[in-house]
Amino acid sequence: MTKKTFARLGALAALATLSACMVPMAGNVSGNNVNLSGQGGQSATPSAGPSTNTNNNKVVKEVQVTPGSFVVTKGVAKKVSANVIYTDGTRDSNVTLASSDDTILSVNNTNGTISGLKEGITTIEAISTVDNSKKATATVTVKSGEVTEGVATIDPAEVEIMVGDTTTLDASIKNSDGSVSTSITWTSSNTSVAAVTGTGGSATVIGKTPGTATITAQGADSTVKAKSTVKVVAKQ
Repeated sequence: MTKKTFARLGALAALATLSACMVPMAGNVSGNNVNLSGQGGQSATPSAGPSTNTNNNKVVKEVQVTPGSFVVTKGVAKKVSANVIYTDGTRDSNVTLASSDDTILSVNNTNGTISGLKEGITTIEAISTVDNSKKATATVTVKSGEVTEGVATIDPAEVEIMVGDTTTLDASIKNSDGSVSTSITWTSSNTSVAAVTGTGGSATVIGKTPGTATITAQGADSTVKAKSTVKVVAKQ
């Protein structure tokens, strides 16, 4: 053979060797691509985590309207004091007002006021906007002309009780039109000596420890009030 023939055979052998080496390399790249594709699919699936409540909803305990009954003047708007109390102790005024007789009393839920339309007695209802099963009512008397609270009286003005005993106090507030207001709030100046609970014109006082406390009966007008001095003594 000539030198040219040997050179041609050598080139063909080198080409065959190179082709044989390229086959497994191509298979390896293809396998890597499948593997990466699988990894990509796994990373695209989000892992499950704890859900978060962004509303922070509260549970309504009760609704309160204070006072429980009051007098309004025909044609004059009056602000209603209504509160929603939650189980965590917080409160707000997110309520809707409703009148049981809109010919006597109208409500304005934009500013939380009521207005007397004609003389009469009706009720208003304060309903929680969070939980409309929670509501409170108050009695409203509509009078013609200006009605103001007048003189407050309390009976007895002084009383002595023993620790653990109770006594009853009665109070009344006469309005300028001659009517009697039942909108009375009771407080004790020292609840560790004498505690008081009551609605309207009557309250119960219980002696806790020896000492003296002042029990106050106060009308919706903060300037109208009556006071009773309660002395608590130790049991013999």
